[in-house]
Amino acid sequence: MELGTAGSILSYALDLETKAAEFYERAIGGKINDNVKEAFEENNQRHHKIAKTLDRMRKENVTEMILEPVHGLKSDGFVIETKNMPTTAEASKKMEQTILDYLRASAEKVAFLPQMKEMLEELAGRIVKNLDTLAKL
Repeated sequence: MELGTAGSILSYALDLETKAAEFYERAIGGKINDNVKEAFEENNQRHHKIAKTLDRMRKENVTEMILEPVHGLKSDGFVIETKNMPTTAEASKKMEQTILDYLRASAEKVAFLPQMKEMLEELAGRIVKNLDTLAKL
């Protein structure tokens, strides 16, 4: 799907964050070892905060950003399907990397909106922290 506006980029990022949170909540509720559970809980908290930031950005900047055209960004390369995803550290690393790649690609595409670009880069930094947490497992 073509993500042709800044608003659609934020909406898709919010959708990815929702899926990540759902994945972690399902994993935390299952049978996983304590180290993995602790890491997943930490990452889940970050995803909830990221979702709040994205939602706030979308609401506060509706008139400035939503209609700005963006070219050449498609969601096809950034699909996450968590319903049947195994609740393993490896699966979560793959999911986190997909989100990181999306945030970085989006930041490049919205360079003409400096505030949004900066926010997306900052959120990408939070995803790097999630990947660092998973790397310790």
